Amino acid sequence: MKPVLLLIIDDEMAILSSLQRGIRRSSIANEVQVEIAVGGKAGLLQLKNLKPQILLIDMKMPDISGQEIIQKIIDSGNHTYTIIMTGYTDIKEAVKLIKQGIYDYLTKPFELEELEVILKRIINELNMEGRIISLQRQLSLASHTGNQIISNNSTMKEVEKTINAVRDTDFNILILGESGTGKELIADLIHYSGQRRNGPLIKVNCAGLVSTLLESEMFGHEKGAFTDAIKAKEGKFSLANGGTLFLDEIGDMDIALQAKLLRTIQDGVYQKVGGVESLHTDARIVAATNRNLMEYIKEGKFREDLYYRLNVVTINLPALRERKDDIPLLALHFLKKLTKKYGKKLQSIQPEAIKILEEYYFPGNIRELENIITRSYISSTGSSIVKADLPLEIRENTITSIKSQLNGTEKLSKSIIDSNNLKLQIENTEREHIQKMLALTNNDRKYASELMGLSRRQLYNKISKYNL
Repeated sequence: MKPVLLLIIDDEMAILSSLQRGIRRSSIANEVQVEIAVGGKAGLLQLKNLKPQILLIDMKMPDISGQEIIQKIIDSGNHTYTIIMTGYTDIKEAVKLIKQGIYDYLTKPFELEELEVILKRIINELNMEGRIISLQRQLSLASHTGNQIISNNSTMKEVEKTINAVRDTDFNILILGESGTGKELIADLIHYSGQRRNGPLIKVNCAGLVSTLLESEMFGHEKGAFTDAIKAKEGKFSLANGGTLFLDEIGDMDIALQAKLLRTIQDGVYQKVGGVESLHTDARIVAATNRNLMEYIKEGKFREDLYYRLNVVTINLPALRERKDDIPLLALHFLKKLTKKYGKKLQSIQPEAIKILEEYYFPGNIRELENIITRSYISSTGSSIVKADLPLEIRENTITSIKSQLNGTEKLSKSIIDSNNLKLQIENTEREHIQKMLALTNNDRKYASELMGLSRRQLYNKISKYNL
């Protein structure tokens, strides 16, 4: 990574030399290129010529004050990370400037370590900004090439390879993944990129209807087949002829109806509800579920023979928490869609907001991320989505936030060390800790135990102890 450019402006050469020398000997020496300017006029010229990413400037200089230079930066709209050096008497003015967009201030005299901490923070943010710009370029390229899988994740790259391998075949496909991971999008991609793209894509939600209505929906019915059957109706198998039938949430289908579906998949033949005529269908089957079908087979809830008929090709979609590197890319993709649809121009998502999104667990996966970006887009009043635009429940439920809350609780417990109820207080703290971690991970005990530094057995014992 190319070093970031830091310009230091002060009217005292001794201070400039000391700071330059100190940074060059510090732990961030390879990450920062330091340039200096003696006095405000020289500083203004260097600002124009060098265009530094970071500016460290003294507030009081005889020719042009730091405040005047800072105001010029603010008025120009340039995004330069600015740190001001000030005396105790000027702190109020420094705080005022921070409200206008200055990054931070240091009160003279200060230790080099204080400056180093601030610079490290800025470098991290600049790295994130560079990442965001790179992702925006990638999104632009994807939109021109028609690529619908928005991902840099290795698992998703394998999913893409699988789709490319089977799209021009008639193999049945089973898509597995948690709710909100994009199973329907994958079904769309399989159909519209394959040899059946000119045929119909018909979708059935197997969890949305009771068994009798689902049977009628899939296979159709004859007039008088049941009380409300006042006329004959074509089923989804008929409508999907020559195309693709997407059976969403197949794991929720009644086991009796599974037998009829199995016969249709095997022979391509079915009968309407209340009918006697054998009808033929040529529909490719793509099914999806968030259920563990192997467990359902053991429990007698899903037919093993149907499973193997559907499971010619399996596509496993990872949860969003397992592809965290994709969160910024997807968030920017959703922002771009919203901007195009509604016209309110938001250029980007600020690094502090991206960091919060990357720390969030996303029990609702990609669907939840899209909802969060939509809500943030609506609430935003600036040119980018910032931390404050994110929903409060998201900001309060990141790993960092919860750990911070727990640290506060632990400090409270330590402050009452002499209390007669010490044991109870400690247990309450531990119980609250476990409850929050389980909530954060959507009751994923394996992940919760990793976050808490416990073995799974230790966590299970504590859950049992506290009746959680």
